[in-house]
Amino acid sequence: MIGRIITGRYKIIESIGNGAFRTTYLPIDTQIPEPNECIVKHFTLLSTES
Repeated sequence: MIGRIITGRYKIIESIGNGAFRTTYLPIDTQIPEPNECIVKHFTLLSTES
């Protein structure tokens, strides 16, 4: 995911944490001047199959 641009705007620059159901990333917003702070959380869906 590092280096990926999400929605044509947020470039992922670092993974900053993870847990059981998500990974949190630090992106930069390519459409506003620095400094800009935000986070992106990527959730992992649970399987409903048994």
